[in-house]
Amino acid sequence: MPSLSGNTSTANNAAARGLPIDNFANDVQAAQEERRCRARARLPAHRIHHFPVLDQQAVLQAIAVRRREVQCVARGWRAEEDADVRRLPLRHRREVKVSRGLQEADGWFASVESHPTQAAGMHAALSHRPRTIARMQTLPLPTGGEMPVLGLGTWRMGEVASRRVAEVAAVREAIVLGYRLIDTAEMYGEGGAETVLGQAIGEALRAGDVRRDELFIVSKVYPHNASRRGTREACERSLKRLGLDAIDLYLLHWRGSHPLSETVEAMHALVANGRIGHWGVSNFDTDDMEELEGVIGGGPGCAANQVYLSLGERGPEFSLLPWLRERGMPLMAYSPIDQGALAEDDGLGELAERLGVTAAQLALAAVIGRPGVVAIPKAVRSAHLKENLAAAELKLDAATLAELDRLHPPPRRKTPLAMI
Repeated sequence: MPSLSGNTSTANNAAARGLPIDNFANDVQAAQEERRCRARARLPAHRIHHFPVLDQQAVLQAIAVRRREVQCVARGWRAEEDADVRRLPLRHRREVKVSRGLQEADGWFASVESHPTQAAGMHAALSHRPRTIARMQTLPLPTGGEMPVLGLGTWRMGEVASRRVAEVAAVREAIVLGYRLIDTAEMYGEGGAETVLGQAIGEALRAGDVRRDELFIVSKVYPHNASRRGTREACERSLKRLGLDAIDLYLLHWRGSHPLSETVEAMHALVANGRIGHWGVSNFDTDDMEELEGVIGGGPGCAANQVYLSLGERGPEFSLLPWLRERGMPLMAYSPIDQGALAEDDGLGELAERLGVTAAQLALAAVIGRPGVVAIPKAVRSAHLKENLAAAELKLDAATLAELDRLHPPPRRKTPLAMI
């Protein structure tokens, strides 16, 4: 079994407990937390509420992670030793997890979910924790106001009911830590992510963890809903799931069959009626932005463009990012750590170790450090939420940036806009 902490016996003991190992735990603190939580997960479900709330979340999240292990077993990616892991293709290394005891783990999580008093106890404990607010830099919006340079993504949340407790707790934890920008979409879990986010926001507001005016909530409309009437109706459904009176930034998720002029007209009406604060787009390339600019007319302009940008996917840096910068329009970078793949990049890992940070932090800092860029990585584990916040404070010098360009060169020509 692979051991992220470098201790094979520890990994084997964890496997015997029937719980998955999170391969993103690539630092000592996270590995120690993981071992502690796996040990506590062996106890009966009704005893979990006796633990500190951070451990409760970590245990729940460790059990509720997406079952990539099943795919690994089906494809024969059984790695019994660290050496076997290193022989796997890089893109598969993060998929390798302990495969034994999955049914036991699923059964344990199901028993936790069947104890509503435990879940209530966890949320009550969250409400009584002291607030730890991180200071966050912001970027101005061309339509007025500002948004934080780092937020929380919610893609893949709300897809499975058994994960809801852990996902709500993760968003609550993020708010307590100081995250203020949270991104979602009606597409994510077909409204499930908005429902998770809405529950977390409601609990945080009632607990006094945050004020509504401190949050910057982003959601998106499906392209097939983006007609004049469909956009307004989709927005109302999102508002209901979120439990909010207004969405701070509402985006067209990607271009569809409805004319841009209809979508823009609907967005203007939503702003005028106070249902959204700003509107924008997602997955628009430079030519799309130029076309959009021609149909905006006299209403409020586009506030932001959300696209896939990371060290592994730097295409937007060639023409799109300069175009947006000229207009003071932030680029919101989704999947800035390549869905975790950059956390296991060997070259980044060596450079990050010299700097005293993790590869994921270095990758995230490189994106946030670009002028005019906001990043919205998804995270559910407390350790990752904290690591990402710390990454927002990193300042990379010229030598480090040059080394990053060597490891992941910037584009030399225009390439099609990548999408996930």
